[in-house]
Amino acid sequence: MKEVIRHMIASNMLILLCLSTSAQELRFGINYDKKIVPRLEIDTKVQLRTIVNQANSFYSIAQLGMDYKISDNISVAGSVRYSTAHSEIDEKINEEINEKLRYTADFKLSTERFDNGTKIKNRLRYQYSAVITGDDKNYVRNKLSIDYKLTRRMKPYVAVEPYLLLDNQKIRKLRFYLGSEFELKNNELEFCFIVEGKSRDKDVSMYYKAGIHYKF
Repeated sequence: MKEVIRHMIASNMLILLCLSTSAQELRFGINYDKKIVPRLEIDTKVQLRTIVNQANSFYSIAQLGMDYKISDNISVAGSVRYSTAHSEIDEKINEEINEKLRYTADFKLSTERFDNGTKIKNRLRYQYSAVITGDDKNYVRNKLSIDYKLTRRMKPYVAVEPYLLLDNQKIRKLRFYLGSEFELKNNELEFCFIVEGKSRDKDVSMYYKAGIHYKF
């Protein structure tokens, strides 16, 4: 059974590589986590993003957060993020471009790793976005992910995350994630591809995003 799972995951990694070449947005990030006390951790992120085939579409984000571990399987977190994006970039590809400041509060649950190598995680998030143009937005997001310990250093994963816009009580976006984390001694490298369905009035549009993140 494990051999079948390994072949399926290897195939998905090839699919991920192929999909990344057709992404409409590319993300490059660096994450740094620092444990302050045994259960409290500071998390910093810096990302450079670009919209493919659009002039002057580079922009960056900086995020500072804290994560408190209540137990081995339960934690709470919060973050604030600032973006250098400007309204001239096409918002259709990524609605986050219009966010100047973003505040989040998370409640996280995870299981122990099962005997078959899988682990389940769930992140419930409240998000308030102060935008450049238009009205500020309030979301509730719920990200459910499953990862598999393929080798000692490689953990592929899949995830799904709906965005509920509280202003009108409708699902605004639905994201599907396919990626993998690779341990590099004390650091980590992550590849991720995102398929995003977004509703606007009665229309639904699909967008594709790829990212590479280095964590230390």
